[in-house]
Amino acid sequence: MKDYLIIGAGLSGLSTGYYLKQAGFDIAVWEAKSQIGGRIQTQKSGDWQVDIGANTAFVSSQPLYDLIDELGLRDQVMIANSKAKKRFIVRGNQLLALPLSLGSFLSTPLVSPASKLSLFFEPFRSPVDKEESIADFVGRRLGVEWRDWVLDPFVSGVFAGDAHRISAQAAFHRIWLLEKDHGSLFKGMLARGKARKADREAGKFVAGNEMISFRDGMSSLPSALADKLNSDVVLNRQVTSLVKTETGWQATCATGQTIHAKKVIVTLDAPDAAELLKPLSPSAADLLTTIQSPKLAVVALGFKRSDVQHPLDGFGCLIPRSLGIPTLGSIFSSSIFPNRAPQDHVLLSCFLGGTQYPQIHQMTEDEMIAQVMQDLSPLLGISAKPVFKQVKVWHHAIAQYQLGHLDTVTAIRRNLMQDTPNLVTRANWHEGISIPDVIANAQRFAEQEKILQKIEKKGATTA
Repeated sequence: MKDYLIIGAGLSGLSTGYYLKQAGFDIAVWEAKSQIGGRIQTQKSGDWQVDIGANTAFVSSQPLYDLIDELGLRDQVMIANSKAKKRFIVRGNQLLALPLSLGSFLSTPLVSPASKLSLFFEPFRSPVDKEESIADFVGRRLGVEWRDWVLDPFVSGVFAGDAHRISAQAAFHRIWLLEKDHGSLFKGMLARGKARKADREAGKFVAGNEMISFRDGMSSLPSALADKLNSDVVLNRQVTSLVKTETGWQATCATGQTIHAKKVIVTLDAPDAAELLKPLSPSAADLLTTIQSPKLAVVALGFKRSDVQHPLDGFGCLIPRSLGIPTLGSIFSSSIFPNRAPQDHVLLSCFLGGTQYPQIHQMTEDEMIAQVMQDLSPLLGISAKPVFKQVKVWHHAIAQYQLGHLDTVTAIRRNLMQDTPNLVTRANWHEGISIPDVIANAQRFAEQEKILQKIEKKGATTA
């Protein structure tokens, strides 16, 4: 009898297991596949090193900062090249850098002078009391050009989604709070800046803007967590049934093994969670199927440095959907961190698919490579075929926090509480998609479970 069975050994499952074990609980993590990490995977081929899922992480939370030390990863941390602060947007068949200073803001041709002037009126625009898409939110506060040429490619790059369908409140909660709490994005940013300064002077942790990876790629993080959990993580254990028992749950996997646990934590993607939970809570499963997770291809291409004209002096480029170019964008992987490509070569990690390009379902890997080459060659000045190529297709890539998402999640939790006591979900479809969010939420969950255990023990003693 385990205290917890955690289904899924992605970052959510591994970090939850780690913090629960640190809190003294007896846990088991069952993973259906033959490897851990979920969508955090690093692949090596000779001198090429490719992150085929998450490429970087911002050290934006105390838990992630502390976890890196606890796992002994501090000496493996690599801070992104300072050039990575530069982000390019495609407009007018060329790459234009997002302005990072007043001078570049005034001179950039990315938006018109009228759109630049409109920013000065943002503090005077009234909030609205309704859920909005992030496109409507930014269009209302900053203007149409900022929405179409900055926000739209950003949303398609981060979520592989449609800015007109993604909820501002659910997907960009911190930005949404700036208006809610301060009535203005600029006023909110000033208030946060003052708060950060006060915290820094008080010796508290203040999140920086450090973008990091690890010497051996992002998979170092889940690998280190799995090492800490050791034999508590079991691979090739696809849970096919969950049965409620008098003492908790019995789980059975496809190969026949069973395990008993007082509580179950499901960390699967929404489609997989829906399939597993349908016999237990049909209403929750039906709601889970409404959460989109579009197909996305990561197309890694390596070139001789001399065959790419663009200096690649930035993080990468994003392509607005209004241009009709299928490729979402590209990360200049070898410009951000060293040891991603052989000497005198460059590595590009390119993205194709998402909610606005369903054609990917009919494409072969060769067709995906050809499409990316067609889209990026004129923009980056690519004059030869790649000397390295690799494609990874994620069938359920990134959960879409669309309008109504928060209500959907609330309804799912309510149904699960009624139908499956002592079974909870922890996954990127409701707790944030960023690595810092996943780690912070895992730590918070373990702390809450420890408090609940003390309350239950105290109640049993009193009784």
